[in-house]
Amino acid sequence: MGRAIADYHKSKKASKLRVFSTMFEEDEIPLTTLFRSYESMPKIERKALDLGGLENILATCPFPVNTVVGGFHLLDNHESGDKLSELAYRLTDSYPQTQFYTSHCTGDAVFATLHQVMGDKIYAFSCGTTNNN
Repeated sequence: MGRAIADYHKSKKASKLRVFSTMFEEDEIPLTTLFRSYESMPKIERKALDLGGLENILATCPFPVNTVVGGFHLLDNHESGDKLSELAYRLTDSYPQTQFYTSHCTGDAVFATLHQVMGDKIYAFSCGTTNNN
């Protein structure tokens, strides 16, 4: 994924992002979908951006969510360990079928705290990471 995005930014030659997983069939995402204006986004995506916050986004989703990939916007030293643990328990209890992959804007200490509670339901994910799940 990281290479396709980097190619797109450097040369505009990449046009699709191929996603492979044992959880679903191979899929292709046009990179222009990833880099689009707010106005061109689907209504549900604009709503998610307007709401802000992972729990708010999940709560407004009209269908079951199996996978969440993205920055949680939780930086180290901004939330107490207790608050992070509470969040982890809420996510685990409210979304037992969901796998979480953190990305940008999720501090290493934040991830460690979430991982202590969530175990194999949460993974660190960054450019170059491959996922064979």
